[in-house]
Amino acid sequence: MFLEWQKDLILNLQEHHNLFTEIFFRAVSFLGAPEFFFILLGFFYWTFNKKTGEFLGLTLGVATTLNNILKGLFLLERPIVAHENDVKNIRRIPPKGTSFPSGHAQGSVSMFSAVARYQGTYLLWFLAALVMVLMGLSRMFLGMHYLQDVVVGSLIGVATALVLYHFFDKFRHDEKKLHLFYVIVLLLLLPGAFFVGVEDFFRRYGLLVGFMVAVFIEKRFIDFSTVIPPKWKVFRFVTGSVFTVSVLVLLGAFVDAFGLSADAPLKDALDFLHFFLVSIAGFALFPALCKKVPLL
Repeated sequence: MFLEWQKDLILNLQEHHNLFTEIFFRAVSFLGAPEFFFILLGFFYWTFNKKTGEFLGLTLGVATTLNNILKGLFLLERPIVAHENDVKNIRRIPPKGTSFPSGHAQGSVSMFSAVARYQGTYLLWFLAALVMVLMGLSRMFLGMHYLQDVVVGSLIGVATALVLYHFFDKFRHDEKKLHLFYVIVLLLLLPGAFFVGVEDFFRRYGLLVGFMVAVFIEKRFIDFSTVIPPKWKVFRFVTGSVFTVSVLVLLGAFVDAFGLSADAPLKDALDFLHFFLVSIAGFALFPALCKKVPLL
């Protein structure tokens, strides 16, 4: 009964399906996609403030990795799978993974909450709340999640940002303690690889580990500057976004070319390596190019 009324809520939303609502909610859903994560993270890290970007990457990586651990523990079927005769797949992509909690909600809300907490403005908190509402509606409208999935995912996203900021702010001026904190976080999440049967865990954990390694490399060996003229910030952002998303897509095509089943051990290793290398490319290799190439 608990899921039945939530299914009815989804069906009520899908009654308003038309070309506009489909385009609108699919666009909103993109705010929870890996491509958008790298783009927003790159904006802050490459052009705005490296510390803000560092906190943003930490929050996103932890939130999305934790999300996949929870998905593996609950293993709740998506509405379009559990109610395939009633709920439409408006996203038009075959469903993957489980439903609870929503990864799109948890990831996007954690990122916008992280920015709002770091910058400390009411406007950004309003934006984070707006993303929370729209993402929740989007994921239900598309048939991907129940109400409980998006609510819990959003709340965990906000909580992740707030808890991590407490420690990040405490250690931000002591790099040794900050990096030790990163290692502790990675170790706390690592057991998820051994008992959670969710393939996205290795992608998100790879993103987090890769970003932490990339940040260390950048601090130790590169130290590029974000203090550049505004017109070059735009050029750097566009170039970095194209570069990073291209690496994401090309490596993804390479991994898919192996055609491995989801339960193959090598598939997990390749998924981890895929996102690890994308993080290294975007946040270590590209900053190195920024320092070497005058136009960047």
